[in-house]
Amino acid sequence: MPTRIQPRFLRFSLISCLFFTACASSQDGETTIRKPESGMKVRTTIQNTWNTGARAIVNKIYNGAWEFHELKAGDSIAVRLYRNDFLVGTLDGASYYEIVFQIPADVRSGQEISLKPVSRLRPAKKEGEFNRLALMKDGEITAFRYGNPLMGWMKRRKISKVTIVSIGDTEAVIQLRLKADLDGNWEFDMDEQFTLKVISREQRENKRMESNG
Repeated sequence: MPTRIQPRFLRFSLISCLFFTACASSQDGETTIRKPESGMKVRTTIQNTWNTGARAIVNKIYNGAWEFHELKAGDSIAVRLYRNDFLVGTLDGASYYEIVFQIPADVRSGQEISLKPVSRLRPAKKEGEFNRLALMKDGEITAFRYGNPLMGWMKRRKISKVTIVSIGDTEAVIQLRLKADLDGNWEFDMDEQFTLKVISREQRENKRMESNG
């Protein structure tokens, strides 16, 4: 009779996969399926974008932390890093992170920019029943991580900076160093290079019009 793998072990395995395989260079692309040393298939989806002519909107949640809400047209660059890992064959074996930060439109290759969390004192505009929204400023960052049953929003930073490696017409490359405490006694600790898909304001607007039919 085959051995039944306990849900807790599945969740721990997934979190371990995320922690120990996220240090290689990551780039925006289609979903891939890999089979790490655990022998369990992991489906990974990566969405890393360099959004020109954009400003990120953040939402203040119940514990006072800020999380990314959406992009709107603006005069700056919004970088979004998203990675989702899922244990194939499970119902709740999901783990993901989302990091969003704002940088000036005139940023140059080779430039290093210090990043800081959005101030908890930032005024927010109430929208609907739950949302309290505000605009991110240049040099600000939000970060969230989920790994069933754990999750956490960035509470305070220890190290938070990005180096612009290169900027092209279709791709940009950055090096992100992020060491930060999260709510729930969790943390980010990464020093990783990312290849980002460059998306213009016009491309986002065209995509929005197509989706609205």
